[in-house]
Amino acid sequence: MTVDATLALVPARAGSKGIPDKNLCRVGAFTLTARAVRCARESGRFARVAVSTDSEAIAGEARDEGAQVIRRPAALASDTADVVDVIAHALDVLAEDGFRPDAVVLLEPTSPLRTPAMVSDVLDRLADADAVFTVSPVPVRFHPRKQFWVEPDGRARRVAPDLAMPVRRQELTETFVQNGAVYAFRTEMFRAHRSIFGPSPRATVITAPLVNIDTPEDLDEARRLTAAETGR
Repeated sequence: MTVDATLALVPARAGSKGIPDKNLCRVGAFTLTARAVRCARESGRFARVAVSTDSEAIAGEARDEGAQVIRRPAALASDTADVVDVIAHALDVLAEDGFRPDAVVLLEPTSPLRTPAMVSDVLDRLADADAVFTVSPVPVRFHPRKQFWVEPDGRARRVAPDLAMPVRRQELTETFVQNGAVYAFRTEMFRAHRSIFGPSPRATVITAPLVNIDTPEDLDEARRLTAAETGR
């Protein structure tokens, strides 16, 4: 994808029941919001990096890191708000500003161990796909509704949620779970299907350690894994 046609969107609302002010928590030298923005900027693949938020503190953090701030309404900042609606709102706001990206990369702050190389790899794979997302290998019985089979060409197929259990081990193949690191999709597909996956998504496998922060324990693990890093 060309740089002038691609948006990095960081959804970072204020509220969080599990970890207060989660998106302002620090992992290493930077907050989760700052790390997401920095990862996008360091990849060098985006015309714009935007942060969608309802928080003045997060907005300030985003501006300090060179991102555009999109102030989301309260209706899109609740626990039940759908990220699809957040993305649609951001695209509408940017369109009013004259920017209509061909592709969007969603970078959730809760995945602080993602790297610019991961982002670039996903964007490269989007060249011949409508949607690409990152997955990690998992045991076959782990989070069945989030498991995918990945075809040799990268196409991702959901493991049937009603798959009979238990299954004979000799019948099982390696499965993967979406890890929340990177989601990329073409804007036209998103508008048509109101989905970041669409009808025929592709997946790219990441074997490096990743943490998707939901709990204080997840935050501690992310900090542990980055303790030896400098400036991240």
